[in-house]
Amino acid sequence: MDKIIQASRVDKAGKYVEALALIEKDGNYFNLLDQEVPIDDTVVFDPLPMPIYTPIWDFKRKVWKEGLSAEEIEQIKNRPDPPDPVKVMEKQIKALQKALNYVLVDQEEASEE
Repeated sequence: MDKIIQASRVDKAGKYVEALALIEKDGNYFNLLDQEVPIDDTVVFDPLPMPIYTPIWDFKRKVWKEGLSAEEIEQIKNRPDPPDPVKVMEKQIKALQKALNYVLVDQEEASEE
């Protein structure tokens, strides 16, 4: 089996576009569907450093750099965790039960009159 090579595609400004999985055959590169992938300056074979939030390829220095400021990264790191979906569903079920009980009790009282 051929060795899979990981690469990244960037746009002309160096912004990360997509991950590529390539196989080299006779000096040409192919994706996993065996379609030839043209190799130009927008295909980067250097691995992405971790952690990196918004990767930008520096064409002159041939290195990845962070596209976010230190302040933007701090905002991401300090962002509250999303609510637990199970707890959200529990609240929704309780609210639905309360509404249903209200409707049922209201109907029972109306039929007694």
